Amino acid sequence: MPQGKPLRVAMIGHAFMGRAHSQAWRNVGAFFDVPAVELGVLVGREAERSAAAADQLGWAESSTDWRSIVAREDIDIVDVCTPGASHAEMAIAALEAGKHVVVEKPLANSVEDAERLTELSASLPEQAAIVNFNYRRVPALALAKRVVDDGRLGAIRQIRGAYLQDWLSDPEAPMTWRLRKEEAGSGVLGDLGSHVTDLIRHLTGESITTVAGGLQTFVPERPSGGGREKVTVDDAAWATLGLSGGGVARFDVSRVALGRRNGLNLEIYGERGALRFDLERLNELEFYDGNDPDDLQGFRSILVTEASQPYAGNWWPSGHILGWEHTFTHQFAEFLTAIREGRQANPSFADGLAVQRVLDAVERSAAEDGRTLPSRPDPAGTFRPGWCAAPYIPGRNVPSFRSYRVPRTSARASTAWSISSRSITRGGAKRSVEPWVSFTRMPRSSSARQTARPVASDGSMSTPAHRPAPRTATTPVPISSRSRPCRCAPSAAARAWNSPVPSIRTTSRPTAAASGFPPKVEPCSPGRRTPRTSPRPTTADTGTIPPPSALPSRYRSGTTPTSSHAKVVPVRPRPDWISSATKSTFRSSQSARTAGR
Repeated sequence: MPQGKPLRVAMIGHAFMGRAHSQAWRNVGAFFDVPAVELGVLVGREAERSAAAADQLGWAESSTDWRSIVAREDIDIVDVCTPGASHAEMAIAALEAGKHVVVEKPLANSVEDAERLTELSASLPEQAAIVNFNYRRVPALALAKRVVDDGRLGAIRQIRGAYLQDWLSDPEAPMTWRLRKEEAGSGVLGDLGSHVTDLIRHLTGESITTVAGGLQTFVPERPSGGGREKVTVDDAAWATLGLSGGGVARFDVSRVALGRRNGLNLEIYGERGALRFDLERLNELEFYDGNDPDDLQGFRSILVTEASQPYAGNWWPSGHILGWEHTFTHQFAEFLTAIREGRQANPSFADGLAVQRVLDAVERSAAEDGRTLPSRPDPAGTFRPGWCAAPYIPGRNVPSFRSYRVPRTSARASTAWSISSRSITRGGAKRSVEPWVSFTRMPRSSSARQTARPVASDGSMSTPAHRPAPRTATTPVPISSRSRPCRCAPSAAARAWNSPVPSIRTTSRPTAAASGFPPKVEPCSPGRRTPRTSPRPTTADTGTIPPPSALPSRYRSGTTPTSSHAKVVPVRPRPDWISSATKSTFRSSQSARTAGR
């Protein structure tokens, strides 16, 4: 960069985000020691509107041809503020033209586009490129990052995040590009969920390993022109995330939460302290120090306006608060400093890709009724003898305290699982329904988690029932990457707790290592019980399921598993005649019985 020459910026898009970015580009040089910038060209779709916006926001000129502007030699920085569908194309063109690049979040509309952008940016280390997760630059959250990095919270155990807005709560609110999947990529998940996901990763310094989530569209159609148009994205989204450090995070995002204008709440709980933040009080951070004396413990409110605190010293005297728009100025100050120092800036495109992978996993999990998935595209799984035909996710193939709905089996019988359907009686006729099953209860501590166990030559588990074996003592065999993490195989350790064990049907077979692939699972008729002539385990300490005589009487169903691999039992479709009231009563009774145990 020539000394004394200002960096000329071209910004594509001039609506909501364009106005916020314009304000930041105008002010960054007045409050921070950064290279000088010049607001060069504002690019829009309509010439008249673009010219008016350029005059109002302080840009030297306007244009409607972004490709020609990106190729101009007098442009140093390209700022992309358009809908997500165009992010990848514009950012790639700018990087290939040798420009520094700013892209609004999310980085792209798909993992594939985000990967292309990240790979290209990594190959051009002399060009700074960021995705604009501006909430990292809220002074209170920057202070929270410092507190976590200093170890004041200890190991992170739980995080709760919620980003709620209500601008779409009115069913008659008009259609907008943010409600079209082809333009926005996703709904509130990408719009607000990306912010929460990035903050979880940034503040903890941990990666997200597993995801289980859901999506909901409350208003399927909205006014558009003279008629109504279908909404193709989500109004609300939620997810439970597993963290690489062993903690768990949960977030909820919505654009129909009536009464919440722009409420971002974040709570972080560690083993020695906790933090709370509310965007609607963005100059404050609440901190709980577990090392305080008992009579002084409690959340303290910190006003983040001191010169010694992040960013605040560049603005006003102590006690003078900042606003939402200042976060963009802070972001661009960090970006321009990285350009001057010749290093990569952050949040980098790699950060944007990591967030995109989590969002993609939430969408895939929602499509599979909330199943827990790895946060990145699932590679070929490994078969673990003594467990089940499912990809092994460390620390996650654990029976839960919740009830799970048993899925219907598919044609991919070797990777599906189920249990016998229950029956109810209506009008004197006995009919099968899809069950809700409460699986074995297990402690969440790492020492008591179920892990894969080695299999002896006779097909029995050779590990003592009271403790798990090292995961390295298994023989991996490739299986389908789309198989389900199975929670249905109860362990002997779980039965030692006298926990309820579901009735599952099994069949003996040789170990997977003998054939190289998971053996074929034989189907059987719904409701039929395994004959008592099936082979039984000879001892109760082999790690296999004990004979009926070793179980309490209430568990002797006559359907005792006989090996470590559950036989697939197709579940009949729910009859159409079952009313919603009947289903509700049935599930409530199941929950009550489970809670009683």
